[in-house]
Amino acid sequence: GLWSLRISLTSWRASKGLLSNSERLSNNAFNPNALRSNNNMAGRACHVVASAAHVGLTDLLVTGENCAKAFSVQVKTNAKVASFWLVGLKARDIVAASHVYAFVNLRREGLADDFYIVPSQIVAKYTRIEKRKNSTWYAIYRNDIAKFKSKWSVAGATNDSVA
Repeated sequence: GLWSLRISLTSWRASKGLLSNSERLSNNAFNPNALRSNNNMAGRACHVVASAAHVGLTDLLVTGENCAKAFSVQVKTNAKVASFWLVGLKARDIVAASHVYAFVNLRREGLADDFYIVPSQIVAKYTRIEKRKNSTWYAIYRNDIAKFKSKWSVAGATNDSVA
């Protein structure tokens, strides 16, 4: 289940053109073995459906490892390591136990990407508003969500390890 979610995040990143050169060339992102596509996950302990067209706040639909609970996942990705992610205005309003965010910092080739799996309640609480002369930005800062780094259990994994 945990690997399925990580593979789906990788598949989603691939659909957005966000994979590193080594991931594109080697096709070994996260060392997934036989898990190569969302369709291949159907027989696994976790089911993931990637949204081809962005629908509201959902990029992925995921079930937990025992399939007893479903989650909607909003993915926010930085092309390099940053101290914050931009979120939308709705991030402060959409709060549900079944809605989580996957904040991703892509790292240099050869280094593992950083994943923060955060409940929507926390995102709503810590989203900051940055007002500029001609625009308003909504952001969440890494320091506010640091304890959720690699916290895969938020999205239904039975533990947070990836081994």
